Amino acid sequence: MASAPGSVAPGAAGINGTWNGTWKDTTDSGNGTFVVNWLQAGSQLTGTITVKGAPCLTTGLVTGTVNGSAITFGAVSGAVTINYTGSVSGNTMSGTYTAPTCGDAQGNWSATKS
Repeated sequence: MASAPGSVAPGAAGINGTWNGTWKDTTDSGNGTFVVNWLQAGSQLTGTITVKGAPCLTTGLVTGTVNGSAITFGAVSGAVTINYTGSVSGNTMSGTYTAPTCGDAQGNWSATKS
């Protein structure tokens, strides 16, 4: 069944709001937490992110998309970009990230809706 224009994608209902997460770098011992505040319009996502423990990004803007259970977004602060991909299931999401402008860092992340 196709979604009506402007409707929330199946599996992605409820992305609006605050999500608290953790991240773990798989290229070194880095790890920390983050908070994303999402605003969803159809499949488009915008918002803000606050990251703790990261050497290159502490706050930034996020934009992305959600398609079914798949989520892709990027966080930008100045010249620093972190790219996230993953999946959403109810009040949880998780996946991997890459940070080519931050020492080529990469790792895993997960978040839960507050």
